[in-house]
Amino acid sequence: MCEKHKPKVIFTIPTFHNPTGVVMSLKRRKQLLDIAGSIHCIIVEDDPCSEIYFEKKPPVTLKSMDQFGNVIYLRGLSKTIAPSCRIGILTASGSIFNRLLAAKANADLGSPLLTQKAILPLINSKRMIDHSKKLRTALKIRRDLALDLLTSLSPEGVSWTIPEGGLNLWISLPSWIDSHLLLSEAKKQQITFLPGSACYPVGQENNHLRISYSYINEELLTHGITTLCNIFHAAISSQKISENRPNF
Repeated sequence: MCEKHKPKVIFTIPTFHNPTGVVMSLKRRKQLLDIAGSIHCIIVEDDPCSEIYFEKKPPVTLKSMDQFGNVIYLRGLSKTIAPSCRIGILTASGSIFNRLLAAKANADLGSPLLTQKAILPLINSKRMIDHSKKLRTALKIRRDLALDLLTSLSPEGVSWTIPEGGLNLWISLPSWIDSHLLLSEAKKQQITFLPGSACYPVGQENNHLRISYSYINEELLTHGITTLCNIFHAAISSQKISENRPNF
């Protein structure tokens, strides 16, 4: 693809990818760095959730292996500290960093210093380490609950990824189901999700959806996934009834 399209930038979320939750292997990370170096291309590495792992730490970042300044590393803090913490971190090398700094200054005249000053000592403290451990424990409990509910309640033909970290579950439905129609029904029952088609730049598929287990408590999560599975059952059952209806 790189030989054909000659990209100038490759954007990737290698760790707990949004929306699928998958993790790029260390081997593929090295291959991606080699490709970027050979075609003189920049990699933008978005890394919002690498600290939210449940069993083992993910592979090291692309930026940590970047020897020639091909990687721009991004991390937001809204996923690990608070949703309203709209502070981001950027790491780049050499002239790329200088150009990004100048562009940012021209775009917003500088981010609020007060918020940054408040966040900086937290990031560098033991309290942040303890907070991250508690966050991983809490989210693992919710992920496991979501997986258990899907396993016991979802109909045949529905599958999902098992994320090793992050905030989301990527669910795949039979190919003939349109998740937009399910979303309309879900909203009537006071729940919502992200249709998978929103995550495709081109050639979208409509039979996927993303749910998040991060925000709501266990009671609401149980209610939400139970309701969602009931909607799955109704959609699949209606299709089977339609297929079995005799034609006259």
